[in-house]
Amino acid sequence: GGGGGSGPGRLKPHTVGKIIEMWRNDLAQNAEAFTSQATQVMKVEKELLDSGKRIKEVEKNIEKVFKKQEELNTTLDQIETNQTELDEQLKGLEKYINDTEKRTRTS
Repeated sequence: GGGGGSGPGRLKPHTVGKIIEMWRNDLAQNAEAFTSQATQVMKVEKELLDSGKRIKEVEKNIEKVFKKQEELNTTLDQIETNQTELDEQLKGLEKYINDTEKRTRTS
């Protein structure tokens, strides 16, 4: 067979003009395929870059959340300390009131 394959065997029965036409057709097909593949690669590359940007945004947001959590923990610790101090003051006040009542009853 001489017509459908590739390589030197398919060139033998053709004239130089026909051979050049075949090469041009092959080149055009290869250029189309390359352009199509290059377009796909560019699309994927853009998606990867966009994904990278989104990942960086998520990382920044996670850092913000951790900082806010630390602030919240500090605030909660302060509230707990204040609550403990308030409880101690209330116990002292209750003892003072009870002691004062006992003294007034006995007087």
